[in-house]
Amino acid sequence: MARLEFQPKELPDAYPWILPGSKSLSHRYILAQKLYAPNCQLKNLSTSTDTQALLRAIEQPERAYFEDGATPLRFFIALAAALSWKSTIDAGPRLKQRPIEDLIYCLELSPLTQFPYTVAGTLAPRSLWEVSTSDSSQYLSAILLIAPFVHGLGNPCQVRYPAEFPSKPYADMTLRVLEEFGIQQQLNGDILTLTWTKSKLPTQISIEPDWSSAAFAYNICLALNSVHIELPGLRKESWQGDSQIQGIYEALGIATSQTADGLLLSPTKDQRSRSSATLNLSQMLDAVPAVACAYAFKNQPVRIEGIDNLVFKESNRIEALMHNFSALGIDHSYEKGQLCIEKCQEAQNPDSTIETFQDHRIAMAFALFAVTRPINLSETQSVNKSFPHFWAGLKDLNFDWK
Repeated sequence: MARLEFQPKELPDAYPWILPGSKSLSHRYILAQKLYAPNCQLKNLSTSTDTQALLRAIEQPERAYFEDGATPLRFFIALAAALSWKSTIDAGPRLKQRPIEDLIYCLELSPLTQFPYTVAGTLAPRSLWEVSTSDSSQYLSAILLIAPFVHGLGNPCQVRYPAEFPSKPYADMTLRVLEEFGIQQQLNGDILTLTWTKSKLPTQISIEPDWSSAAFAYNICLALNSVHIELPGLRKESWQGDSQIQGIYEALGIATSQTADGLLLSPTKDQRSRSSATLNLSQMLDAVPAVACAYAFKNQPVRIEGIDNLVFKESNRIEALMHNFSALGIDHSYEKGQLCIEKCQEAQNPDSTIETFQDHRIAMAFALFAVTRPINLSETQSVNKSFPHFWAGLKDLNFDWK
């Protein structure tokens, strides 16, 4: 248990917050480098525990362990199959509960009955690759990354997938990465043809900072309401789907402007009407905890739709959000895929405990409430999964542990 408080001391006019490299881009570039351009140097890789687990598994593929990282686990299984590695894989308790069967079925591997799980065999080219995207877009990204390699240089492969599905921007990001490594793409209806071509390969790639982490910087800027926050290296125009949060926070009173060095977040007085907003966040599910907490903090009613797949994350994030909203006295409801936040009865719970459920995004999302009252967090280490120096940034902005 840790107690987080905000100290009302003098704050800087502007604070430069260094974000980690994008976790999503890092994982895609790591696989693309391994398969298509081994000599390419990757700079600004994410320092998250997820990324470190993927790198360790690739370095020593015979036995791999993933504590809670679904993306590195799913990507590594696909990579091991593509490279005909025999690998025995184990996972942490929550990760064992998260879905992966559709990917294993698509790869035609032995059914997963329990962990440790062994990947063995050789993937052969096929006339059509097809995988479900209902539980996770990561299955599709994994197939997109390996299929051209399995078919070989100059040989086209075909992948079928629907036009719309949750978190589609992550699959679009995967295709952008593949394009950099010489994978030609042609879409015809719901069939995408990919061809690994002999083109000039990149020798160095610098990975953009993480937009999913940026959501928590927006929250702190919103809560402090007096400090401009600089996000070096980040771009308004980005492949990362969570860059769409700019418009959401603009409606809450945070302006985003591009500078020569990155982005500048600025509190404004231009907050829109306090009438209820409706947001469909199916294409940026990782941003849901931050956005939900931002609306609750501003005491602004909101209906958030398209979030059913949050039950498959590091925690059941719908249950985690509702549990902690109750602890904070925030009126809310969830029904038929819609999370509704009504108002915050702040005085009822002046000293609240936030249960993070060992989920990094839950821990970071609720931190902004410490601006108005002390909060107790059940743990703080989970942020290492994506944003290891998050608490250090808060300390620079007068947040303190008691």
